[in-house]
Amino acid sequence: IEKLDFFDSMERTISNIAGSGPIEDLVWSDPDSSIDDWKDNPRGNSYLFGPSQIHKFLDDNDLEVLVRAHQNVPGGFEFPFEPDRCVVTIYSIPTPGDPVGSDGAVLQIDKEFSCSFSTIKPLERRSSLTL
Repeated sequence: IEKLDFFDSMERTISNIAGSGPIEDLVWSDPDSSIDDWKDNPRGNSYLFGPSQIHKFLDDNDLEVLVRAHQNVPGGFEFPFEPDRCVVTIYSIPTPGDPVGSDGAVLQIDKEFSCSFSTIKPLERRSSLTL
């Protein structure tokens, strides 16, 4: 996916993401600060991308930042190319006992496009209900 107008022509109902080309890449591609270009993703789906690739995409589409999800990150959010904040990953599912990071996060953007984050702590579930 090189231009945002790709989404104007795509079919909106996708029953199986696996093997769907650009849509699979959209969901499963991950940032990696140790590379500059593209590399196969060790998770077995799609690719890893470096900062030069994301900067090209942002420049070609007149964007400032890519906000992405679907990857568990410690604390619920991260800027994978820090101090460059061209990409932010949001993980919104707090999970107790998760080895990667149990907090979730919400990104809030105000009218002036200032961003802030709220973390979501996981709820401790009762092991059994008593009546």
